[in-house]
Amino acid sequence: MRTWIIFFFLACPLIVNAKDLNDVNGRYESKNNHYQSEDDNRSLSMLIKTLPNNLFEVSIKGDGMPSVTGFAWLCDFSGTGKLESNVIKVYHEDKKEPLIVTFLDQDAEVSGKELWYYCGISGSIEGQYRKVVTKALTYVGGGFTVNVEGTGLNAQYMGCDSENQCLTLKKPVRYSDRDYTWENNGYQYIMNSVGSSQCQLSVINPEGKRIVKQTLQTKQNLI
Repeated sequence: MRTWIIFFFLACPLIVNAKDLNDVNGRYESKNNHYQSEDDNRSLSMLIKTLPNNLFEVSIKGDGMPSVTGFAWLCDFSGTGKLESNVIKVYHEDKKEPLIVTFLDQDAEVSGKELWYYCGISGSIEGQYRKVVTKALTYVGGGFTVNVEGTGLNAQYMGCDSENQCLTLKKPVRYSDRDYTWENNGYQYIMNSVGSSQCQLSVINPEGKRIVKQTLQTKQNLI
């Protein structure tokens, strides 16, 4: 059985293309100095999640207490929009003017009109953000090593067996609460979370038979 699985890995590789502008989901931190000073511990971050039909959910949150003025502020924005070229225009509830997110490499720039509406008197969500790069979750067990890099519908799978025969799959067909399913040539590769430090790998063949069922232990956590 192990020999057959290794042959399948070799026969059905999937080459992953270089990262493009469609892979914009993730967490971004503000590059504006007045949000990251050591004096007041304020922070501002943007989270982008992929939704079906080329939609993206964008949320920006920030909070803190400036040490000089002593005035607390809170920023809170959320909305959805479509990616066109390298820009997402995000609309919040009944607001007519969109928040505009422009992407360039690992950076994103937030702009728009009336953005003060989403913050307190001393806050603003406008400016440049840098994407936070995360390490892959690595799982090992039973001769298998699986890396899951990214989250949600943009998570990437790379699984290797004890002979170092590997298969890489980009973007799962299903995702729900840390449970992923990738497909390749009729085979399903399923990673189900079974605890804070374990995951179960299952491989289902085109006939619906489970040919691999292995519990894996977490080796490295996301940062």
